[in-house]
Amino acid sequence: MSPLPLPLGRRPHRVPRPASPLPWLLAGLLTAAPAAATPLSAASAKFDLRYDRIEGRAKERLQGAVRLGVRLDLAGVADVALDASTGETYASRWSTLHDFTGGDAGSFPIFVRRLYLERRLGPARLQLGAIPPIKNIASSTGIDPDGWIDGARFDLEIGDSVVELVAGSLSDLETPNVFSRDHALDYFELELTQRLSRILLVEASGEWLGAGRFLRGEARFDLAPLVGRGLHASAEGVYDPRRHTGLAGATVGGEPLADLGEAWRRALSLRVFYAYIDEDVGLRGAIADDFVQFGHALSLFGDGRITRDGALGWFARYVVSETPRVTVGLKVSTKR
Repeated sequence: MSPLPLPLGRRPHRVPRPASPLPWLLAGLLTAAPAAATPLSAASAKFDLRYDRIEGRAKERLQGAVRLGVRLDLAGVADVALDASTGETYASRWSTLHDFTGGDAGSFPIFVRRLYLERRLGPARLQLGAIPPIKNIASSTGIDPDGWIDGARFDLEIGDSVVELVAGSLSDLETPNVFSRDHALDYFELELTQRLSRILLVEASGEWLGAGRFLRGEARFDLAPLVGRGLHASAEGVYDPRRHTGLAGATVGGEPLADLGEAWRRALSLRVFYAYIDEDVGLRGAIADDFVQFGHALSLFGDGRITRDGALGWFARYVVSETPRVTVGLKVSTKR
């Protein structure tokens, strides 16, 4: 495995390999089931448009992202979920519509990134296929939620605890098309999530990624019951015990207008987060959520609704680092 993902648009020369049969098996299950047994249980469509400028890298561009999601109920036995979007790499769903520095605009293809079966049995859940890389809430040191894991996840709720086991392939980061990816069993995760009180939730996990071994821990604080305004905070880290290196992050966020009522609460959400990613972490750091660059980065992120139903919204981000970054944009969404 390459220690770092290749830059966008650069792909290594590879000898063609037989495609994994797993996506085709899932697609076959979907198309073979009777129409009456596969009702549409959920569907969503999102379009984001942003202006993005990265100082020090001579990047200034207008970008767009399309995200489509479909969930079908297979006669109450299981669900089939499909997620398709733009973006040509693991950690990005964005395509360049216009390059203000004179570069060429990128293409705007839409790929099926994830396609999987999900089966729930009481407190247990099984996902099989090209599954989401996270089970719930994204963390700054966790794996980027825009990506995928080709494999399986099993999680089990036991009281205030959740045990999660993931195994699969996380090696082909330059192929967003689920039907074309190469596969190698190179990723495992065992995670325990425990709610200790109404304001404190902790996570601890062990990860295997290629030849890398990592320990991860996180504490999340829901301070809203104490001070209101949706205030929350977290502290987290990933440690590589063999190379004595890792990642660290801290986040504080809230809804400053929450006291003015529900409509105002959703109009503005703010989050400040700090991240440090050591270069020696390699691939594990590059696929972390909100990855900007190796080293230190401080980000201020804001978003909110423009319309009452949330169909139109806004977002903005400013990153303080060796290569400062400014992003501002609009988002349009619909779902059923």
